[in-house]
Amino acid sequence: MQLFTPATLESVTPSASPASASQTITLFGTHFPAGPGAMTVRFGRASAPLPLAWVTSSVATCLAPSHPGGRNVTVRISSHKHESEAPGVAFAFIAEHALLALLPSRVPAEGGC
Repeated sequence: MQLFTPATLESVTPSASPASASQTITLFGTHFPAGPGAMTVRFGRASAPLPLAWVTSSVATCLAPSHPGGRNVTVRISSHKHESEAPGVAFAFIAEHALLALLPSRVPAEGGC
């Protein structure tokens, strides 16, 4: 039987991403296991686990998933069937803005409004 020290999550940077963009996120913590598939991350309770790229035993990276904007979610890591969520570590998905109207729609050729 092999014993493992559970990985812990301490912070993520950046702490926000546009809702539809796949931005690289860096996770900081302790006891991150090396190897493909050794650790996964979830953004929010309903999200599917995403693979992490191991950098060091305290740093890993991943791509943020697309997610409905305007929401803060918890970030959880999982390794060796143990899940870790750091209190206060949240990630914000920022709603993207769209231009719906431009007023006034006409202006005099010489300028002004």
